[in-house]
Amino acid sequence: MQDTTLFKSFIIEVEYFRLQGLLEMLVNECFPDGTLLQSQHKKILNQFYHEISQRWKLIYKGSRDGFHADAFHSRCNNKRATVTIIQSDQNFIFRGYTSVSWISNDGCKTDPSAFLFTLRNPHNIPPTKYSIK
Repeated sequence: MQDTTLFKSFIIEVEYFRLQGLLEMLVNECFPDGTLLQSQHKKILNQFYHEISQRWKLIYKGSRDGFHADAFHSRCNNKRATVTIIQSDQNFIFRGYTSVSWISNDGCKTDPSAFLFTLRNPHNIPPTKYSIK
C-alpha cells in the first residue's frame, strides 16, 4: 500500500472514531510549514480540494520572502496546483486554488478546476468555496 493511500485511510479512520487530538496532528501534517491557518481551516481547505490527505508545501510566505510581486513570482512561477492564501490587515482569510502554472507575463489562463474561497470574512459567512465559471 502506498504511503499516501495509507495516510488517507488513517485520516478516515481517525475521523470515524472522532479522535480529535490525533486528527488535528494529521491535518497539521498536511500543511507542515505554515503558521497562518488553524487546524479547522486546514481540514476545510483539503475538503474544498476533495482530498482530505493532500499534503501541501509552503513555497512562498510574504513575511519570510517579502511582500513584492517579484518575490512572489520568483518562488511561484512554473509551479502547478497551488493554493494561494491571503490574510488581510483585519485577519480575514481568503483566496483560491489553480492547477495552472503561475507565469508572470503570459496573460490570462483558463482552469476549469480553479476556485476561490473564504475562511474568515467581515460578513461572518462560514468557510465557503466558490467555483469559477
